[in-house]
Amino acid sequence: QKISTRRQIFNDNMKTMRLPDLDSPLFLLNLYKREVMEGFERLLSGKKGEMVAEEYLCSIGLVTRERNWRSGHKEIDLIMWEREILHIVEVRSLSFPGLQNPYESINLKKQNKLISAARDYIVRKKVKYEVQFDIVSVIFNGEDFVIEYFPDAFAPRW
Repeated sequence: QKISTRRQIFNDNMKTMRLPDLDSPLFLLNLYKREVMEGFERLLSGKKGEMVAEEYLCSIGLVTRERNWRSGHKEIDLIMWEREILHIVEVRSLSFPGLQNPYESINLKKQNKLISAARDYIVRKKVKYEVQFDIVSVIFNGEDFVIEYFPDAFAPRW
């Protein structure tokens, strides 16, 4: 009786394994479905984060003026109001704790996009009040979540 080594067993299994036909319509459809579902789950996680953030901000006294306000390809997640201050709020969320906190992903490029969108909002709505840029970070862990609020997180260079 021949005793097989692990390498031989691995090689034998690899010979019988069939790789999918990358051009087959079924393979492409399954790949497309997976990508769509992952994008949809990411979208739902983002919307859930925005809802949780808005509820939290309202609980501490801010009033919602706009949700997902768009100017061209730029978007402001939440525009809130409190005692003569307009809050431009960027919400970042994660479905699980990671190596980076959600708020750390708001780099200078993203800040400049928010500032540009806020400038458009201020001009269109004729805002005459102080403007403040806030960040809300939401980390989901199952049904539990942790919120971190960073009021006046960065200042624009108008």
